[in-house]
Order: sequence, then structure tokens, then C-alpha cells
Amino acid sequence: MAKQEKSAAELYREERKARLVKAAKQNSKGKKSFSMNQRGQSVISIVVVAAIIIGIVSIVLNSFGIFHRGKNIMKVGEAEVDQYEVVYYASQTYQMYAQYAMYGYFDDFAWDVQPDEQAYPDEIEGIENPTYADFFINYAKEQLQSIKALVAYAEENDITLDATELASVQSQITEMKQTANNYGFGYSNFLRSDYGYGKGMTTKLYEKILTEAAIAQKVSTVLQEDFEAVYTDEKLEEIFKDEIKTFGLVSYRVYNVKAAAAEEGADLDFDSAKATAEALAAAADEEAFILAVSDLEKALENEKYADYITDNSLTLKEDATYTSLSTAGDVLVEEEVAAEEEAETETEAETETETDTETEAEEKLTVADWLFGDERVAGETCITKTATGYTVYMVHEAAHKMDTSYTYDVRHILIQFPEEEAEEETEEATEETAPEAETEAEVETEADTEAETETEAEEPRVPALLDTAKYKDAKIYIDVDLETTKDAQLYMEAQDILVEYLEGDMTEEAFGELAKKYSADGNASEGGIYEAVEEGKMVAPFENWALAEGREEGNVGIVETEYGYHIMYFIAKDEASSWSSVIKDEKVSEDLYDFNEELLESYAIEGYSAKLEKNVKKELKETARVLKNNYSAYY
Repeated sequence: MAKQEKSAAELYREERKARLVKAAKQNSKGKKSFSMNQRGQSVISIVVVAAIIIGIVSIVLNSFGIFHRGKNIMKVGEAEVDQYEVVYYASQTYQMYAQYAMYGYFDDFAWDVQPDEQAYPDEIEGIENPTYADFFINYAKEQLQSIKALVAYAEENDITLDATELASVQSQITEMKQTANNYGFGYSNFLRSDYGYGKGMTTKLYEKILTEAAIAQKVSTVLQEDFEAVYTDEKLEEIFKDEIKTFGLVSYRVYNVKAAAAEEGADLDFDSAKATAEALAAAADEEAFILAVSDLEKALENEKYADYITDNSLTLKEDATYTSLSTAGDVLVEEEVAAEEEAETETEAETETETDTETEAEEKLTVADWLFGDERVAGETCITKTATGYTVYMVHEAAHKMDTSYTYDVRHILIQFPEEEAEEETEEATEETAPEAETEAEVETEADTEAETETEAEEPRVPALLDTAKYKDAKIYIDVDLETTKDAQLYMEAQDILVEYLEGDMTEEAFGELAKKYSADGNASEGGIYEAVEEGKMVAPFENWALAEGREEGNVGIVETEYGYHIMYFIAKDEASSWSSVIKDEKVSEDLYDFNEELLESYAIEGYSAKLEKNVKKELKETARVLKNNYSAYY
């Protein structure tokens, strides 16, 4: 068999081995012995060089947060939590409080004072004399406990982020990168900088925080939808009936009959006051009740008040809640009388315990209970005794559901009426500057000029409402009466702008551009938009147009108000609240709270030490210092 040739690598290794052997032999021939002093100096030199190298490496590693990574300061269930996750949420909450404090929304928190130097006004379990730093950190721990538990729930139930939700997380990362760039930092360096979250915050940890927060939010949304599905219309009706004192409203009339003294210094005549109250309570209906109250006020020489009651029904209290009525705790007169009679015949009154007395008081029928009783009907009355007399109540509307309220979004263009005062001032100024006398030639010249001006001036336009049939692709609703309108010529200007819209793109954006161009309202620069407008916030013609039955997106029109003519563009109407939405929201909130509490029982916080608490407070202190330096010049 032919011998196999050696590879180049093998030849190189053999040559290198030969050189080393040769060098070793030469060294052994001329070897010198080291003294102890020489050997010691060599060792010291090596140690010093190694220490310098280690120090340099330590500084570099520390700047990259290497020494801070992997410090799992606590556990939530099986999930390990890094101290900089706590720092992140504590800093987020602190910065939110600081921003509100800058605008004066917090009286007991100063944004420019270190949080660990400010006493927290409420109690925190397990912490004596807590500071705001304790509050921010404790709240961060609670947030993380909930988030980690929800993330674990998501893994167990295959709940994941969809493409849109992942894109939202990525958008937050991109925004942070842009912020870093604005400050002259790279992404990772910014997170570790004084402007970020400390040296231990890595890009991986930051993105993990954002992702887990998004997952927790996704789980909450899924759970909410599941809970909402339980509350059908039938279920909500059942809850309303069972919990009418929680969700119902009552409307009633009320009048106080004050006891008066027959003469100065005499006792108040409660008997007369009671007789008057009983007579008032005997009124056949609400109209009779109002007239009786008015007569009482007239007898007391309160003519103005009497007329006010008659004209404006001052006695009416609408849509009262059970809670608002029960705070007074007024007991019906019949109940008081029954209690007094029972007390007189009670043979063991002196031996009754305090608990028995409290139970008896609780069983007395109050005004709140009476008004919310199942058997109540309009016109029924009851009487309560007060410290100064008697109060009469009459049912106006028995326990009922709240009315549905709405919010709406619109755009408008305001063509404002001229200010009358300015016109009057102009007329006065003209009168003051007019010449006292004119020559015949001047009069003729002025007459000729006026004639020429009248010839040149356009003839006043004949007011006419827009022919809406001409614009078949638009739904136009004009609520202006040309026979009674304040300024028909100004209305025609408003109509011209509407025509400009109708002959253009007929989009919301196009309408917004016209608002920027023509509107006299303060929101013109924003395209004339009003969003989430609550009922009752706008003048009646404006609101009536917006909330008209059948109003749809893209509807346009013109309405007249005391301010001028409003060219309207309808965007949307949303249900703000209704009896069913109020019940559903409250019940779903209760369900979510109960679910979260039960879930957290399996995800307790463990391993949070005092040392690591100190580290988190240190980072929070640095965040506060940077914020103060950045904003002190502005607030």
C-alpha cells in the first residue's frame, strides 16, 4: 500500500514542535536562577497588570449592564422578575404623577421633590410611615403580579397577539428608538442612560416588558368580552328588578313645613306644622299639591316664591338615586308613632341591649325605602318629622330606569352675525364727522357719486333656500326660516359655502378644510370639529340638528343660532350611557375583579428583599433627579 502524504497542517505542526524542542534545549543550557526578590517583583507586576485589565473590563461590562442582568429579585408563580421590571413600572407611575402635579392636579404630591422625601397620605400594608417612593414601588409590584399571572393564563389558554397587536408593540419600540435618536443616543444606550431606566435595562428586557403588557391587555379584553356575553337583555332586566335600589331612579316632589312659635320666646308649634303637612299630603294629585304649596307661601307673604313654585315646579326633584335619599335617613311619621307606642308598652325597655336598639332602628321605613317600594304610584304621599317641622313627599315617577344619553361628533363652519355694538359705534362716528353744512355743488357731486355707487354695487340677492334635489348624492337638512331669519343675506353666504362643499369632494376632510378657511369659531384651525359632545352642552338648534332621528354620517345642513349660521357635517352618534350599559359595565367590572383576585391567589409575590428594594429606590431617585433637571426651567 502506498504511503499517504502528510497534509500541510500536519507538516506545520511538526515543524512548530521541532522549533519548540530546539528552543527549550538552548534555554536549559544558559538558564539563570531567580532570587526571591526578582521572583516577587515579577509576581507583583503580573498581579497589577491583571487588576488593571479586570478594572477596565468591569467598567465596560457595567456600562453595558452586564452586572445588572439576571438579577431576578422576585418571583410571581413560576415567573422570575428582574429588578428593572420593577424600576420600569415604578418610574412610569412616578412620571405620570409628576406630569399631573406639574399642571396642579395633585395637592399632596410635589413633582420637584424626591418621592422618598414625601409622605404618602394613605396606608400601605406592611409599611410604617410610607413615602411616595414606597407607593410607586408597591404599585409596580402589584402591576407585575397581575401581568405575570395574566401572561401565564394566556400561555395555558393559547391566547396570543395577532399581527396588529404585534405591530403595536413594534411601534412602541420604534418610538423609543426615535426618542433615543432625538437625545443623541443609540437605542440600547438610551435605555441604560439617566433618561432611560438604569444600567440594567437591556433592549431584550424592555421589549419583553412591552410584549407581556400587550399580552396581559389582550387577556383582559378577551375576558371582558366573555363576561359581557353573559349579560343578555333578559339578564339585565332581571338584575334591574332585583337590584332596583342600586340601579333605579325616582322622581318626587317635596316641601318643608316649618314649625313656628306663636310668639317670641315660645316653643315651636309642631302640632300646627303637622296638621299643615297632613293637609298638604292629602292633595288629590300633583297639580293640587303645587297649588297648595303656592297658597302656603302666599299666606307666609312669600309672593315671589309662591309664583316661582307655580311657574317652575321648584318642588320637583328628578331622577334621585337611593343612595342620595338614604343619606338623610328620614323615617316616616307613621313609623315614628308606631315606635313610640311600642316603647310605651315595652316592659323590658331598660334591659334592651344596644344591638337590639340598632336593629330596631334599621327596620324602620325610611323615605328612601318608601319611594323605592314596589307598590309606589304617582301622587302618593308620605310625611317625615325634622328638627324644625315636617317634610311632605309626593311621588312624581316611581322607581324607573335612567334615560339613554348620547354623545356625538360633528364638524361645523360658523358664519357669525355682525356685532351690533360695533355697527352702532360706526354709525355714531359717522354722525360726529359729518359736515355741518354743504354747498349746492357739493350736494350735487355727492348725489352723482352715490348714483354711480348704486349703479356699480350689486343688487341685494333674493334669499332662497338651496334646491337640495340638485345634489342627489348628498343628504341635506337645512333648518332656517327665511321669513324670520335674522340676516338673510348672511345666510346666503353660508349657503354658498355649503354649495362649495357639495360641488367638491364631499368628504369629511374637504369639509374640514372649508372650516379652516371660513369658520369664525375658535376650533376653525382644527377643521371645526367637536368630538364626544354630551347632550345639553350645545345650544338647542345645534344639538337638535345633531341628535335628530335618523341622522347619519355625512349628513350636512345649516342651522341658525344666536351666534350665527352653522354649516353642519355629521360624523357619528354614540351611546354615552343607558340603564343597561350602566348595569353591564358594573357587573363586568365586578366579574373581572373577582377573576383577577382568584387568579392572583396562585401567583403570590416571593423573594422581594430589602436590599433589592433599596436598589429600586436608588433608580427611582435618579429618575426623579433627571426629571427635575429637565423641567425646572418650565414649571
